[in-house]
Amino acid sequence: MLSEQLEAANYPVREIESIDRDAGKIELVATLVGTTANPRELDAVVSILNANPIVDDTTWATRTE
Repeated sequence: MLSEQLEAANYPVREIESIDRDAGKIELVATLVGTTANPRELDAVVSILNANPIVDDTTWATRTE
Protein backbone atom coordinates (compact mmCIF):
# COMPACT_ATOMS: atom_id res chain seq x y z
CA MET A 1 0.00 0.00 0.00
CA LEU A 2 2.84 2.40 0.88
CA SER A 3 4.73 1.88 -2.37
CA GLU A 4 1.51 2.05 -4.41
CA GLN A 5 0.54 5.42 -2.93
CA LEU A 6 4.02 6.88 -3.37
CA GLU A 7 4.30 5.68 -6.95
CA ALA A 8 0.80 6.99 -7.73
CA ALA A 9 2.08 10.40 -6.55
CA ASN A 10 5.11 10.00 -8.88
CA TYR A 11 7.58 9.20 -6.11
CA PRO A 12 9.39 6.03 -7.18
CA VAL A 13 10.51 3.91 -4.22
CA ARG A 14 14.13 2.75 -3.99
CA GLU A 15 13.51 0.52 -0.98
CA ILE A 16 11.18 -0.07 1.97
CA GLU A 17 12.77 -1.06 5.26
CA SER A 18 10.76 -2.89 7.92
CA ILE A 19 11.68 -2.21 11.57
CA ASP A 20 10.13 -4.22 14.43
CA ARG A 21 8.80 -2.02 17.25
CA ASP A 22 7.20 -2.64 20.65
CA ALA A 23 3.78 -4.25 21.04
CA GLY A 24 4.04 -6.16 17.77
CA LYS A 25 4.06 -3.01 15.64
CA ILE A 26 6.18 -2.53 12.55
CA GLU A 27 7.63 0.72 11.24
CA LEU A 28 8.05 1.04 7.48
CA VAL A 29 10.67 3.45 6.14
CA ALA A 30 10.49 4.21 2.44
CA THR A 31 13.54 5.58 0.67
CA LEU A 32 12.65 7.32 -2.55
CA VAL A 33 14.63 7.48 -5.76
CA GLY A 34 16.41 10.84 -5.92
CA THR A 35 13.74 13.45 -6.50
CA THR A 36 12.59 16.77 -5.12
CA ALA A 37 9.88 16.23 -2.52
CA ASN A 38 6.78 18.38 -2.66
CA PRO A 39 5.42 18.75 0.88
CA ARG A 40 1.78 19.06 -0.25
CA GLU A 41 2.01 15.89 -2.33
CA LEU A 42 3.60 13.94 0.53
CA ASP A 43 0.98 15.30 2.95
CA ALA A 44 -1.69 13.93 0.61
CA VAL A 45 -0.03 10.49 0.61
CA VAL A 46 0.12 10.58 4.43
CA SER A 47 -3.60 11.45 4.59
CA ILE A 48 -4.53 8.52 2.36
CA LEU A 49 -2.43 6.10 4.41
CA ASN A 50 -3.80 7.42 7.72
CA ALA A 51 -7.35 6.78 6.50
CA ASN A 52 -6.64 3.04 6.42
CA PRO A 53 -7.73 1.33 9.66
CA ILE A 54 -4.60 -0.88 9.80
CA VAL A 55 -2.33 2.19 9.90
CA ASP A 56 -1.57 3.70 13.32
CA ASP A 57 0.44 6.73 12.24
CA THR A 58 2.31 8.14 9.27
CA THR A 59 4.86 10.90 8.90
CA TRP A 60 7.43 11.95 6.35
CA ALA A 61 10.79 13.67 6.49
CA THR A 62 13.43 14.64 3.97
CA ARG A 63 17.12 13.95 4.30
CA THR A 64 20.05 13.76 1.97
CA GLU A 65 22.60 11.01 1.85
